[in-house]
Amino acid sequence: MPGASEDDPLPITGLAQLYAGDVPDLPAGPDGADLLQTFWRPYGMLLHVR
Repeated sequence: MPGASEDDPLPITGLAQLYAGDVPDLPAGPDGADLLQTFWRPYGMLLHVR
C-alpha cells in the first residue's frame, strides 16, 4: 500500500465462508471444525485460509 510502513495495519476482505454442509466433499478441519473461511489482503496479494 503506497505510503504505509511495515507496522501499519492493512485491510483484509472476507471472500467466502463455507460450512461442511455447503460442500459435501470438504474434509473436516482441526478438532472436527466444519467452517472454511478465506480472506484476501488486496495489497501484497496474500490469501489467508482458515
